[in-house]
Amino acid sequence: SSLGLYYRGALPAPPPCRPFARVPLSTLAGASALTRLCAMPAGIVAVDSNATTHTFRWPVTHSAGRNPVLSTQHASMLALPASDASKSSCSALLPSADGRGCLLLQGGQIDGGLVVWRSEGGPPVARIIEHAGIITCLGHSSHGGLLITGAADATVILWARAQNEGGRPVATRALRGHVQALTCVAVCSEMGVAASGACDGAVLLHSLSGELLRSLRAPGKQPVAHLQLSALHLRLVIGTASSASLHICSLSGRWLYAVHTPSAVRCTLVADDGTLFAGCVKGELMAWGLITGGTSALFAPATAGISSLACSEADLLCGTQEGEMLAYALDPEVIHGRACRDCSNWALAEPLREAPVHTSRPLVRAPPC
Repeated sequence: SSLGLYYRGALPAPPPCRPFARVPLSTLAGASALTRLCAMPAGIVAVDSNATTHTFRWPVTHSAGRNPVLSTQHASMLALPASDASKSSCSALLPSADGRGCLLLQGGQIDGGLVVWRSEGGPPVARIIEHAGIITCLGHSSHGGLLITGAADATVILWARAQNEGGRPVATRALRGHVQALTCVAVCSEMGVAASGACDGAVLLHSLSGELLRSLRAPGKQPVAHLQLSALHLRLVIGTASSASLHICSLSGRWLYAVHTPSAVRCTLVADDGTLFAGCVKGELMAWGLITGGTSALFAPATAGISSLACSEADLLCGTQEGEMLAYALDPEVIHGRACRDCSNWALAEPLREAPVHTSRPLVRAPPC
């Protein structure tokens, strides 16, 4: 295809090395797929596909049947198809202004509203209606200061968090240009760029002031399922529905390379150091460096499909489709703040073997720089 003319192959994977240990933190009894995770100084907040929030306090250790500190059910009228993937794309977790909990933002409402809840429970903080259609996807900047929503009415809205109203989002600008329903959105405050993808495969890049910067088309013209922006390397990551690959391009629209996974990609994450993570439907967890596209770390697979990803200061957190929360401990020898272990300079003779699983290791935060 013409797309292949612009691709250069990703650099070959590094020599086989020992995968990271998979450390079970907690298994939620009776929980469905964990669709969102948020790591805070006070603990971890997880959301499952039933819109139930589960709050854990540090240190989080594994024990059979262990219940979280707090579990709260949030009832809402969802108009989207009853699939974990759609419920994940139309919800978001943001740390609250006081740092003691999270705000759960939900789309998918029949009236097109955005509902804001506190993870601790209680009535909704706000119910805001700005879209004419149902909100189908949500995203936020790395530090949670900006929020972006896409809807079935083919519009995208940027939001800012009000400082004097407990972080309640306030609509600031509408972005237009799509002709089909939105399926995925992303925003990066450092670059001043918002990305949006639709069910016809169209990907648009807007400035935060509303100017249309670039129009792209996802490979195969399939619905866009994954969008990530990396401010460190000025990269855009695009993934399509049920695809076992991710496509990386520059902000100028030049296709650079593609990375591939053993099974279909379910969730993605770009860490602060520019590492791209992908969780797959069969439990594989992959990591690449965005500069070259080479594999940057190897992980022992999970026992179920990975449905959500988040980074704390000491671990990479994964939520699975069976309600289990796992942690992959960071290598203590890497520089504080890096998201994964670099495999590029490891000895050729190191064999590939399963790392031991430590089921009682407390989750210890990394020391400050």
